[in-house]
Amino acid sequence: MPAWWKRWYAAQNRSTDISRIRNMYTKALEVAEQNDRVREYLRASLGGLVNLKTTYENDVTAVALIDVVVDNVNSALA
Repeated sequence: MPAWWKRWYAAQNRSTDISRIRNMYTKALEVAEQNDRVREYLRASLGGLVNLKTTYENDVTAVALIDVVVDNVNSALA
């Protein structure tokens, strides 16, 4: 089964994917307030978000939304 078909069938697109990422980070930041290990994982995950920005470099909106997540994580971990 082709990947494009799976994404279409599951109604996945950039908007839904980034929305899921934002929700996951929001929940992780809530847990990170009381869990040092989660804080470490969040810090380590920032590289993946930078890579994701490279993937979506032609989509200014997607890059901006990812930047907001990165800024939120950096602010919470400071």
